[in-house]
Amino acid sequence: MASEIDATEHRNPIQESFLRFLSRFPLRINKSIYKNPDLDEPILYIWGPGWGGGRQKASFDQECLLWQTYLLFNDIKFEVKNVNEPLISPSGKLPLLYTPTGDIFASDKILEFIKQKKDEETDAETSTSEHQEEAAFISLANTKLRNALLFYLWCEPSIYEQVTFHKYGGHYPKPLDTILMYKAKKAVIGDLLARKPILNTNEIYEEAADALKAFSDMLKDNKYFFGSRAARTRQQVSEFGELYKKYI
Repeated sequence: MASEIDATEHRNPIQESFLRFLSRFPLRINKSIYKNPDLDEPILYIWGPGWGGGRQKASFDQECLLWQTYLLFNDIKFEVKNVNEPLISPSGKLPLLYTPTGDIFASDKILEFIKQKKDEETDAETSTSEHQEEAAFISLANTKLRNALLFYLWCEPSIYEQVTFHKYGGHYPKPLDTILMYKAKKAVIGDLLARKPILNTNEIYEEAADALKAFSDMLKDNKYFFGSRAARTRQQVSEFGELYKKYI
């Protein structure tokens, strides 16, 4: 079942600290007396609202935005709820999809739900050569563009202090906000260093600029990157998510 998610997989530092703290207590978990109301459509729990604030539905978080877009491009109706708390998810990360049947799909597991909803493979119309092109361009999106985005949000002092800190940690009370954001920033920098041993500002941004030019050359005057219809594969949607955040 989709709800049987490995709780030990991909935990973030915040979740690890919280679980270690709880493990010290002989807590007893009783059966819940509250029953969730019946749902008409799935609920996607995300980081939000978007960069514009207010009632903007597009998440400011790239991973949440990716799955919002993927669900929309596959014509799947869903409700969005801004929770800004990754610990509600078994994976320790957002987004989290909760379905009317009571199943839970966290992060990349959402792909399983989409495949269940569609009668045919979402990438059936994509040729082998297009798959190869997609693989090359998704590599650019997941490395060059993602590196630049993470570096900009978490490693540029003014951006981190004025924007990122408040978006990801502003809802926590002090001093918890500082502690949790320190752990989150350390995890992001560790992720960057795992792919680039030396974080050179100019090099990171130049690589991102080259990647954007490659996307521009690929798109040209076409409406879509691949094929003749809106993106249906995770690869294409990932590219959209990265590019969208570059220009908002």
